[in-house]
Amino acid sequence: MKTVVGLFDDYSQAKSAAVEIERSGVSHSDISVLANNETEVHGARTVAASGTGMGHAVTKDAGVGAEIGGVLGLLAGLSLFVVPGLGFIAGAGWLAGMLTGAGIGAIAGGLVGVLTHVGVPHEEAAYYNEGVRRGGTLVAVRAEDISATSIAQVLSTHGAVNIEERAATYRNEGFVPQV
Repeated sequence: MKTVVGLFDDYSQAKSAAVEIERSGVSHSDISVLANNETEVHGARTVAASGTGMGHAVTKDAGVGAEIGGVLGLLAGLSLFVVPGLGFIAGAGWLAGMLTGAGIGAIAGGLVGVLTHVGVPHEEAAYYNEGVRRGGTLVAVRAEDISATSIAQVLSTHGAVNIEERAATYRNEGFVPQV
């Protein structure tokens, strides 16, 4: 299994990519979407703090969302939570579960820690984290090795940024990934 990740500047592009990936045969349980929610576009910021320094609250019932079907149901059931260093995030899927479950997000360094845990190189994970912090949407897919290239192509076709080019932009603006 590989984790294929794409960063989108536009949520609707990310959503379209996730839907197409599911239509290609990938289970919606293997597709995850995380979006910055500082503008409350995905729901109001009703969050209760927890002892780990991370809060979470479900603003839409994921079960109701799942009844809609597949990824669209998953996206309709977005949960809101706080990730240290990122602020308010709307998320759905296995990656969101890793961020909120058992405090791993807080312990392992938030999104960077979770992404490195699933095989994304640390520096690349830092740039994805920065992209989400700046308002982007992340789509992460657990994929069989044989389908990873085609999934990456779908992400690219739907507008995923070239993370190396984006990293160069961030570095030019003074961003330095934490080691």
